[in-house]
Amino acid sequence: MIKYKLKNTNITNTAGDIIYIEDVTGEYSEDNPTGYGGPNQLREEKALFLVAYYKGSKGDLRATIRNYDVTVDYRFQLKLTSDGWYRINLLAFDLYDESLLETYTVGDIFYQASTGFLLRIDLDPDLGFITTKVELNDLLGKDLEVESLDVFIIYNSCKVMIRLNSMVSDLLTNNVDFSDKRLIRLKDNYDLVRAITEGASYEFCRGNKATAQKNIEFLNNNSYVSE
Repeated sequence: MIKYKLKNTNITNTAGDIIYIEDVTGEYSEDNPTGYGGPNQLREEKALFLVAYYKGSKGDLRATIRNYDVTVDYRFQLKLTSDGWYRINLLAFDLYDESLLETYTVGDIFYQASTGFLLRIDLDPDLGFITTKVELNDLLGKDLEVESLDVFIIYNSCKVMIRLNSMVSDLLTNNVDFSDKRLIRLKDNYDLVRAITEGASYEFCRGNKATAQKNIEFLNNNSYVSE
């Protein structure tokens, strides 16, 4: 049986609005008996669907996973909207084989590669086994998630600290006095941003994800600090 594993490889694009997620389930081996192949199915025999949410304090928002091939790709791109807590759910389906229809279990969901549809196996009193097209959105929240990954992004907040550093440097270049109020205010802003981001990361690592999200939303929403 395959045990799916997801991993984030952090943000690598210069704009800071994409995070890369990888399927690191791996190939079957003695050290990885739940990987692809061997007694388990191959990667190309499974259809993987990733669904991402931004876990905001006022409710979940769907986040965008860029287009990918559900039966081929191992690497996926998550479009970021704000710093904070994202959850990526992975749903896996077997590929549909019409010749095996009458051997399937009623209620099971399959992916039909020729059409790109998800099909549910149903039983009609007159026709026997039939398939019904279903939408991925209709399946969410029905305990079909095979694996999930939580990621906490504070990339843009770090960019705020870099900008504050630059502003401090500009002031020092002009030989301002150490007690200059502008310099003190920048230092206070820098310390506040750093304290909030480090505190949010600490809470997230402790498992207090909702608290971490509320903390980081202060930076997302407070123009005094973040602009």
